[in-house]
Amino acid sequence: MVGQAAARTASNREDFMKYPNVAVATIVTLGLLSAGGNARAFEQKDLEKLKRSGSCGACDLSNAHLKQRDLRGAALAGANLREAELKGADLSGANLKAADLRRAELAKANLKGVNFAGANLRGSDLERALLSGADLTAADLRNADFENAEITGAKLEGADLRDAYLKRAKLTSARLNTANLSRANLQRADLYRASLNGVNLSFAELGRVNLREASLRGAKLRFAKLKRANLRDADLRGADLAGAVLRWADLRGASLKGARGLTQEQLTKACGDSKTALPRGLTVRLCKSR
Repeated sequence: MVGQAAARTASNREDFMKYPNVAVATIVTLGLLSAGGNARAFEQKDLEKLKRSGSCGACDLSNAHLKQRDLRGAALAGANLREAELKGADLSGANLKAADLRRAELAKANLKGVNFAGANLRGSDLERALLSGADLTAADLRNADFENAEITGAKLEGADLRDAYLKRAKLTSARLNTANLSRANLQRADLYRASLNGVNLSFAELGRVNLREASLRGAKLRFAKLKRANLRDADLRGADLAGAVLRWADLRGASLKGARGLTQEQLTKACGDSKTALPRGLTVRLCKSR
């Protein structure tokens, strides 16, 4: 992606040199549009209030520079933090319920125990962020980047995680019941003992994911890619597995009773053991000891 970005930059530079008048006109037009749109800067008085009191509910802090700021326990419910710079900031225990954090920079931020219920974090960068115990119930997390994030024990029930990037994220014991993770990337994510009942994981990338002892009752896994997934002792009763890829998946001790759309062909290269419970008429080869 870096190479593509560089190529686009070079191409734009060449266009500017060839057609300077058009380029300048475009820049001016974009500037005018930005001035009248959502790109306006934060309210200085709101920023000063936050720095002074640590509280600024419903304030306008869009595009504010708060990198590595100590905002522990801050009261920011309903605040506008759209595209704010919060990289490395400490917001542990803060209240950001229903806040607007679209495209906010939150990489490596301490967000332990933060209340994000109903917040909009669409397209935000949360890479390597600490979100243990955070409440993200019904939050909009579409296209958000959670790579290598620590989300242990967090509440994500009913959250919208479509197209989210959760590669190598740690979600042990997290609660994701009824969340929408369609097309999400969870490669190598750790969901040990996570609760995913009724979750939508259709077309999700789940290669080498750890779902050991996870609960996925009634989950939608249509066309999900579970190559080399660890599903040992997982509860998949009533799950929809139509078209799901289970190549080299470990199903030892897993319960797939009542699973819908599951075929013998899908189980050809998966493995299980004597405790693997499958729909009537289906079988799975035994896993090699390891």
